[in-house]
Amino acid sequence: MRHIVGVGDMKVSSDPADVIVTHALGTCLGIVVHDPVARVGGMLHVMLPTSTINPDKARLNPYMFVDTGVPELFRQAYEPDGMTVDEFDTYLPVVKTLTQFNEGYDTFVKWVSEK
Repeated sequence: MRHIVGVGDMKVSSDPADVIVTHALGTCLGIVVHDPVARVGGMLHVMLPTSTINPDKARLNPYMFVDTGVPELFRQAYEPDGMTVDEFDTYLPVVKTLTQFNEGYDTFVKWVSEK
């Protein structure tokens, strides 16, 4: 099945035959998770970084924002009923991904500050 992820939308699948795509990212951000061991993948198409700019919209659609969408992406990818916060914080693939992300961010900040 082909899943199209719209703006402020998210799709997750455990079917290896599924295809998840998005169009016209523009200034938005596409965030993808793929775990070949758990045989799950998903995509989040976010518009804005933090939900603090509009908490009401974040409650209606958490996929619009990075800070509310990313936790939902991982919860839905790894557990049909959703992961608890404790499980999310200690699940090894999540910890490794976030550690690598932070290391990449630190490297980027250092590079920018040197320019």
